[in-house]
Amino acid sequence: TGVVVSSEPDVAVISGTYVYFIPDAQEDIFFFHGYWYRPYGGRWYRSTHYNRGWVFISINNIPGPVRHVPRDFRDVPPGLAKIPYGQMKKNWRSWEKERHWERERERVRVSERREHHEHGRHNGWGNGRHER
Repeated sequence: TGVVVSSEPDVAVISGTYVYFIPDAQEDIFFFHGYWYRPYGGRWYRSTHYNRGWVFISINNIPGPVRHVPRDFRDVPPGLAKIPYGQMKKNWRSWEKERHWERERERVRVSERREHHEHGRHNGWGNGRHER
C-alpha cells in the first residue's frame, strides 16, 4: 500500500467539507482532522503521514465526511485553488473552527456576481437600467 508522493503535496479542499485531497495524486488520498485516509484494493487505510505508515482500518472507523465525499470531489470550484501542504498542516484546525471555507466560498460567489454585473454593464447586457 505504498504511495509515492515525493514531496509535500499541494492539497485542495472538497467543496462543502473540511476534507482535503491531493489533486495531483493518481490515487484518492484524503486529509481530515489530522489523519490521511485512502481507499485501496477495496479496503481503507489511515496514516499520520501522506506517504507512509498506512494501516488498515475498518469502514466504521472512517469519519463520515471522508467516507461520503461527493463523487465529483475533484471538481474544485473556481477561486478555491491548490493549498500548499505547509499551510494546510498549520491551519486546518483554525480554518475549521473559524468556518474559513464557508466564508471563502461566499467571498468567491460575491466576487463572481460583481464581475458578472460589471461585465454585463460594459457589454450592453440587461435593460440598460442599473440600480445603485
